[in-house]
Formats: sequence, structure tokens, C-alpha cells
Amino acid sequence: MNCPLCDSDQYCKNGFNGYKHEGYTNRKQRYKCLLCNYTYTRPEASTANYKNWGYSEEVRTRVIEIFRNKRKKGKPLSYRKIASLIGGGITHGTVRNWIVTHLEQMDERPTKKVKPAPFTEDDAGYLV
Repeated sequence: MNCPLCDSDQYCKNGFNGYKHEGYTNRKQRYKCLLCNYTYTRPEASTANYKNWGYSEEVRTRVIEIFRNKRKKGKPLSYRKIASLIGGGITHGTVRNWIVTHLEQMDERPTKKVKPAPFTEDDAGYLV
């Protein structure tokens, strides 16, 4: 097992993360790299690479498709509604992050509309 940051094989045990209550344990051993002091959890056997963690690209694409289709029809869905449609434990915060990142990449990020200040007769002296 190597450090995911510096790829060193020099590490020591550094406590646990998770919780322990009423006989139920959901804890994982934490490790600390002796070279760069990075603290990390050993990946599970099914996920031998840190880059494989998270949601698949198909799920992200599906979220963006739902968002764009509903927005085109003039009935945008909330982030929570999209998350519940996709399922799989995706949170509304994750959906929001994916959508905002997508809009920034497409340069479509909605800008905040600022209402102009009302023009008064006192402002007439400042016109050129």
C-alpha cells in the first residue's frame, strides 16, 4: 500500500475514522505517510485505485441531460428532485456541483440580474 499523494511505501497507523456505537462498528484504519505526513484510508479491495472512487461518468451525464431537458421545456427541476430521480445515494449538493461545473465549462453560468437604480430628477445634473 502506497501513499496516494507521494507514492511512498513508508507509513504508520494513525487511528480510525468512522463511528462505533451499540456494538455496530463502521470504522476504517487510518494511515499516515512518514515522508509527506499525508493522512489517508486504505482503499478497499474492490477499489484498488483512488481514481475509481465516486460516481461513474454515465451517472453524471444523466444528471446533466435531465437538467438540460427540463430547463429547455421551461420547467427546471430542483437539485433535490434530480437527485431523487437518479437515486443511488446521490445528494443534492453533488448534483448542484456537477451542474455548476458543467455550466461553467459551457460558459452558460447564469448571472445574477441586478436591477438598475431608478432615475430621479436629482440625477439630471450629472448627465453629460
